[in-house]
Amino acid sequence: MPERSQTLSGLLAERAHDQPERTIYRWLRDGETESAAISYGELDRQARRIAGRLGRSVSPGDRVLLVYPPGLEFIPALFGCLYAGAVAVPAHPPARGTNAEGTRALVSVAENCTPAACLTVASVAHQLQATEPDALRGVEIIVTDAADDGPVLQTDPHAARPDDLAVLQYTSGSTGDPKGVMLTHASILNNEQDIARAFDHDVSAPDGIGVCWLPFQHDMGLIGNVLQSLYVDRTCYFFSPVTMLQRPIRWLEAITRYRAHTSGGPNFAYDQCTRRITAAQKAGLDLSSWRIAYVGAEPISPAVVESFTESFAECGFRPEAFYPCYGLAEASLMVSGGRAESRPVIRNFRISANRAFPATETVETGGLVTEQRLVGCGHAREGSSIAIVDPVTATECDAGSIGEIWFSSSSVAQGYWNREHETQSIFRAQLAGDAARQWLRTGDLGFLQDGELFVCGRLKDLIVIHGQNHAPEDIEQTVTGLNLVFRPGSTAAFGCAIEGEERLIVLQEVDRGARDIDASALEGLIRREVAERHQVQVYDVALLQHGTLPRTTSGKVRRHAARDRYRERALTLWQAPSPR
Repeated sequence: MPERSQTLSGLLAERAHDQPERTIYRWLRDGETESAAISYGELDRQARRIAGRLGRSVSPGDRVLLVYPPGLEFIPALFGCLYAGAVAVPAHPPARGTNAEGTRALVSVAENCTPAACLTVASVAHQLQATEPDALRGVEIIVTDAADDGPVLQTDPHAARPDDLAVLQYTSGSTGDPKGVMLTHASILNNEQDIARAFDHDVSAPDGIGVCWLPFQHDMGLIGNVLQSLYVDRTCYFFSPVTMLQRPIRWLEAITRYRAHTSGGPNFAYDQCTRRITAAQKAGLDLSSWRIAYVGAEPISPAVVESFTESFAECGFRPEAFYPCYGLAEASLMVSGGRAESRPVIRNFRISANRAFPATETVETGGLVTEQRLVGCGHAREGSSIAIVDPVTATECDAGSIGEIWFSSSSVAQGYWNREHETQSIFRAQLAGDAARQWLRTGDLGFLQDGELFVCGRLKDLIVIHGQNHAPEDIEQTVTGLNLVFRPGSTAAFGCAIEGEERLIVLQEVDRGARDIDASALEGLIRREVAERHQVQVYDVALLQHGTLPRTTSGKVRRHAARDRYRERALTLWQAPSPR
């Protein structure tokens, strides 16, 4: 393929010049009916209009909030920022009907990035004006879905350089307050190239490259779909996350209808399909075109991968289509992935003394031994490196040892906005004795076996009781498998200091509609099984109403926030539904 522009704004300008009538994005109302579309030419025109409007009050380098509900209106606003030389800051709008409390996440972002303007649609603008959050006082709110008689950008878009900031991608905050990841044009485009090569988009993908229901404010939706489509010049079909969650069949129907090559999401999305799509609904599905079913953004459950594959084999879904991968916003998106058209790597391990042994090997460490099935997340892409590092000594671990995952690549962001200390410690890490190379500390624990990366959990989430390390994912996996009313991704295990000693707490959601269950018996079962399998006592168990654990935008349980709610006694405990 011909050499592409080195900036996102330049790439759109080139596409609009070369093929202005080509449609690149389509929106599906209710996940079914095409209700809007944007060609390169129209996207360029709208972006220029927004850039002209921003030019009245915004200077290059200023931050601009993008506060949009699901819909294509977000995309011209993004490129309007880039055309004006501003830094785009995607942010979730407050939920409809909420008071000032409902704007807390948006306020946190605004307080950190001090925006010069906020782009949005009229309905959201009314909400923001009604709640009047302090962080947005004095910030110009510009409505982009209304007629604007102002100037259209008449000259070429701002001449951005590859190392200029393009986007502040705020993390979803699974272990702390959201942080603004500083993504440059170069880091994003390098990652787009990695994704394109990993997914065979440059080679084998047809025009209808993908179907996406992920929010544009999340890196998987923005980097992996919106910008990937532009990068490889392939049309993508979008619809709302709410639409998918209401009826998961719509996702697979869209893949069937448009013969999609690529689509995916977090682990929970596949689980929803397996649980809620009926045999009658499957009869209308043809998933044979689906070549890349990527799964990431949260711990990948072997049971979910296997059950989805088995359940939808009759619809033409092939096991080789599953594409487990690992990434994070600090790396733009993708860190590792396998080979397209290869079956997922699922292996059994025995974990002891911070080492992972194949389940077939005899372990003689004298310490606690736990068994775990893990899904491999592939390997680093060409030009990038992964190291497993002792987080205390900064020395590289031996093969099979569990340590912190470090990553080195041109895709790594510049750091966190207005957080210099954390930028230095997270983005400028160095291996002991090697000052020539900088690494990104991911905060995730993992190990390498035969070049394959296996992710074990978060370093900050590690539970240490009586000197023994316990990965919360291990305990959560044990609990989730105890009863059908416990869904994958609905458990939180964490340590909590009580009376001067670290204690193990387990919070477990009960599936919606569960009726004839004995809560006390389930709590006792959790205590017994965790004690037997992990040799640790559960101090407290709480069964919760479905959907009440705090989660990130990608569906991961926020253990730190769950611990805070536990301490504050702010949990929504499970109650049996009233008889119909």
